[in-house]
Amino acid sequence: MNDDGSLQLHDIDYSDKYCLLEIGVKFNAKKVTDGEYGDSLNFELKDEKGNIYPVINIVTDKNGRYGFYRVCFSGIDIDINSNDLYYDPQTNPEPKKIQKFTLIVSRKADGKIIPVKIEDGKSVDEFIIYDNKTTFSSIDYND
Repeated sequence: MNDDGSLQLHDIDYSDKYCLLEIGVKFNAKKVTDGEYGDSLNFELKDEKGNIYPVINIVTDKNGRYGFYRVCFSGIDIDINSNDLYYDPQTNPEPKKIQKFTLIVSRKADGKIIPVKIEDGKSVDEFIIYDNKTTFSSIDYND
């Protein structure tokens, strides 16, 4: 969630089989997009090396003052075994693979992409989606 609660992430799902990451986003349309719903936000997923991952699907919805997105990115390869929950340097002397994925949310207005909000020269709507300290739970899906 950002500082004022106007933008929140929900239900982040990763499929290592298909290298997909899906992120749920809830936003207050009045505060974030001047009351616009639908295709009013832009999403960019970057890793620690500056690689940008493509959006392959977006689903939007709205309810009251809130807008919702389900955004799916492809080409994601997270090394779960390097996560602090699994990594044990005593049993695995190989150095950890450091990974960090950041979601940058910006606004579409007048055909341009602009930051949602800037404080101290930095967008406040950047979210760390995954790093080696992220807690997670595994879920088995039926094909």
